Amino acid sequence: MSYKYYISGGALIVEDTSDSDKVIFDHPLSLIYYKDTSLSSGEIRIIDIRNDKTLLRDALSNAVDYNSVAFTKITFREFANKNLFFFYTPTLTGGIESLYNNSTTPLNSSSTFTGVTELNAYSHVMVTIKTDKVGVLYLEFSPDGTNWDSKIQIDYDPNSINPPQPLLKGPRHYRTRFENTESSAQTYLRLNTYFGDYSQLTSSLESIVPQTFGASVTRPIDFNLMVSKGLYQGHQLTIKDGINPDIDTGSTPEDVWGGGGLYTGFVATAGNGELVVSGADTGTVFYSYMESPTDTTYQFASIAISGAGTYSLGHNVWRSNYMFFTNASTTNVDNISMRLTASPSSIFGVILATHGQTFNSAYTVPQGHSVFFDRITGSIRGGNVGAYADCFFYYKEQGKSPILRLPFTLNFGSIYFDDVDYLIKFPAGTDFIPHIETVGNNNTSIHISYRILKVKE
Repeated sequence: MSYKYYISGGALIVEDTSDSDKVIFDHPLSLIYYKDTSLSSGEIRIIDIRNDKTLLRDALSNAVDYNSVAFTKITFREFANKNLFFFYTPTLTGGIESLYNNSTTPLNSSSTFTGVTELNAYSHVMVTIKTDKVGVLYLEFSPDGTNWDSKIQIDYDPNSINPPQPLLKGPRHYRTRFENTESSAQTYLRLNTYFGDYSQLTSSLESIVPQTFGASVTRPIDFNLMVSKGLYQGHQLTIKDGINPDIDTGSTPEDVWGGGGLYTGFVATAGNGELVVSGADTGTVFYSYMESPTDTTYQFASIAISGAGTYSLGHNVWRSNYMFFTNASTTNVDNISMRLTASPSSIFGVILATHGQTFNSAYTVPQGHSVFFDRITGSIRGGNVGAYADCFFYYKEQGKSPILRLPFTLNFGSIYFDDVDYLIKFPAGTDFIPHIETVGNNNTSIHISYRILKVKE
């Protein structure tokens, strides 16, 4: 009586040759493994990988291959290792030693050791090597035990540090190769392969990192780009641009916004808002705003305009972030401003003639958020060499008195830039705007931009 073992359709098939080749076993390879230790006692045991129950037990003396050639311990092990997961009792803590990918036989010049394919349920493979000649170590992986589609090549230098090489194997076939690339024979070779569940190697901070040290492959992330793409939840970058086109020595202090003078949009009480169109502009004005001090975000809205006049927004306004004007072919020919209906001097922003948008550097932090001050840039135009502007940030936390913070100076002929090393936190409800305390010349034009990171608390 004999049983024929072979692989077909991704399954292990066993036929009874004494009964018209009747199939007595048919199981997918992915659900079974064989117990290598049973071969030592002349027995074949096939185990269900899901519950460790024995599915087939047979004497090795009964087993033949597809061509009816009797298996030996060696040939069955080769057949099983090529096609099945295997398990045998570990002789080492933390894994098992390979059966066919170790060698202590020195290689002649330009010779290669090639291990035998092994397939097992361990997730990782680790290889160590020590010899006295330069060579190349190959860790090779295959989906079927025949086609070695994936390999890791590591140059070996006996004069360098050569750490163990742990790699993720997964459910793939594996073999080790080593090539002696020198023109003389090795005098010794210790090549060992282990299977187990290993992690990447670690090293002390002061140790030398070998060139062949295993590494995790990462890609650097540009934080600002990731935030801009919306990939950091609760984070938003905002750049505020402000222009005050005309400041005189006798008119200071002024703030950086299109309305000139001190900013009038930090109102104490919300009220109905309206647009004032000064010229013959027809199109749409888009704007962002908060209705009350409890708002957690700026809302967006739009209103159509058709010539000079006053247009009610139809809702309350407490703060406005920016506005812009759109038309099929032209920009605005005259100023467009937003203000409180009941307090015409409380102006939130001005779209200056031909500018198309507000350059209003005022900002108020919505509730439930903080902003982190990140960067300031500025320049001065007008006057002559030696012209300057002494600048601050008007800063008022909710319920507190205003103060001036972050002093800096703009000088004619140069661009001011401050990349704030340690981000400065502004809490919810805080009003702030670039503030010009003094200028050195009349008709000075100030341009200031800053960048903030808004973070949801």
